[in-house]
Amino acid sequence: MQKSYIGVLLVGCCLLPVLFQSNRIEKSEKKLRVGLCVMATGTYIQYIERLLDSADQYFLPDHEVVYFVFTDSPFQHAHTKTIYQEQIGWPYDSMMRFHTYLKHADQFADLDYMYAIDADMGFVAQVGDEILSDRVATILSVHLFKPQKPYEANPLSTAYVHVNEGREYYAGAFYGGLRDEFIRLLETTSEQVDIDLARGYIAWANDESHINRYFVDNKPTLELSPSYCHFEHWQSPFAKKIIAYDDKNYTQTRKPSTINPIGWYARMLKDQCVT
Repeated sequence: MQKSYIGVLLVGCCLLPVLFQSNRIEKSEKKLRVGLCVMATGTYIQYIERLLDSADQYFLPDHEVVYFVFTDSPFQHAHTKTIYQEQIGWPYDSMMRFHTYLKHADQFADLDYMYAIDADMGFVAQVGDEILSDRVATILSVHLFKPQKPYEANPLSTAYVHVNEGREYYAGAFYGGLRDEFIRLLETTSEQVDIDLARGYIAWANDESHINRYFVDNKPTLELSPSYCHFEHWQSPFAKKIIAYDDKNYTQTRKPSTINPIGWYARMLKDQCVT
């Protein structure tokens, strides 16, 4: 059964109605196969055991979950496919995740749903069938009540969102949906990133900017509340279900790339010619 939900938040002295649109499945009648993709190159590998241990406990416990860990480090965990991926430097390690997941899309052929999550996240409460829908986006908490959302503002970018477009700002840290819809997102965003690189441009929020452009053009069938991308120590009216841990130092975890966007695009073209 499909439903829509209206929540009421107490913010200061005001009651604010918030609509989270939903074509969610209340309870799946069959056991589904679900994939969870995570990029963990370089020092991000240190967070993976914590993430997957929490997923074992809380993520879609009534279904069969397969983890896809993309890393340049040896790693083993139950129900996990470890796929080699070199660390290519920031911001490409994040922005090129679309390409990496799409390159291995054949691994997803027997799955019903696919989701992607950041390595430095963790499940702290049950995340069940309420997240199952065609196209699933998660509202980023810090921008929920801001009238101006931090979309890509440069018309040069394919991620550009006009001031009259868009309604919510979505997190790049957790999204997904039906397998075919997930792959369609990867195809579209990969193409848009390539066009930007050929123009010598990188969207300001990297892959997150492109996710937001995608969901402007392809409206989510389910918007998850900030409960599903909650900063660890952020005080909010939302119950924590998936948190972003605060115990990271970006100067240590993010290895800057020395290649400019056009140089990176040229490298991609060369690799395609070789293969």
